[in-house]
Amino acid sequence: MLPKFNFQNQVNAVGGLAFLIVAGYVGWDLTKSRETPTCGSRSQVATMMSLQKPNGQPMSPAEFQARVGFGERGVVEKTLIRRGDGAQPLVLDVALGGPHAQDSGANFFWSPSGAGKATSACLAYSVLLPDDFDYATGGTLPGLYGESVAPANANGQSGLSTRAFWTEAGQIGVQVNLSDVAGVSAGSQPLTSLSSASLRRGNWIPIEQEVILNSPNAKDGVLRIWIDGRLKLEETSIAWRGTGGVHLMGAMIDVGYTSDANSGDKKQTRLTLSPLRLSWQ
Repeated sequence: MLPKFNFQNQVNAVGGLAFLIVAGYVGWDLTKSRETPTCGSRSQVATMMSLQKPNGQPMSPAEFQARVGFGERGVVEKTLIRRGDGAQPLVLDVALGGPHAQDSGANFFWSPSGAGKATSACLAYSVLLPDDFDYATGGTLPGLYGESVAPANANGQSGLSTRAFWTEAGQIGVQVNLSDVAGVSAGSQPLTSLSSASLRRGNWIPIEQEVILNSPNAKDGVLRIWIDGRLKLEETSIAWRGTGGVHLMGAMIDVGYTSDANSGDKKQTRLTLSPLRLSWQ
């Protein structure tokens, strides 16, 4: 038979347990406090992409095409603005799949007034996949883009862009595109970075993406992505630009399956986006 604890042993045991609980909580709290807050929570000024007409009704595809302007692809053919649930009064459906690689999804740019000379930007939105959504060979989601605002950029860089994407297993990542990779960012970061998060089916998934441009000719630029409010990817040594002539301009909404030889085999489906929220400095 095991000996009974005397009073002192009980006090020591309870004290030890309390210490472990407090130490565990403090450790968890310190870990939580060290995590970088979402870029949306740190933004003082933000702009929402409007999906409605002045009377509050959803825009038609043609009206939405006129709003996004020149250079779009698939807006009339592949998008539909409709009423959502209480959390998302208006949403944007994007049709995916079909018989041809070139007609899957939609692409357009959103550059709010005043965002043309930003050195940091935060893009926030939520995405909803149907319960039976096919990840297929992967696809792309909205990101940020920048362009040269100088009349003649010494190193010839014309711009940059980031696309969120999902893989065939549903894993979320970010693809970085620079106009002169060899000249600006050689060896500074992978062009594709995978997060530890997945794009789950059947639930709204909040995504926030932050880009902070580097100082000219330095590798101190930042890329972060939060999924469900948790930091899932962080790169802090990116040379986004070679000089100060490149600035962030807004959001690039490139939504669709990744094109490949088997694109025609992908079943027709859709994904749904909440209105995009952009802030910048």
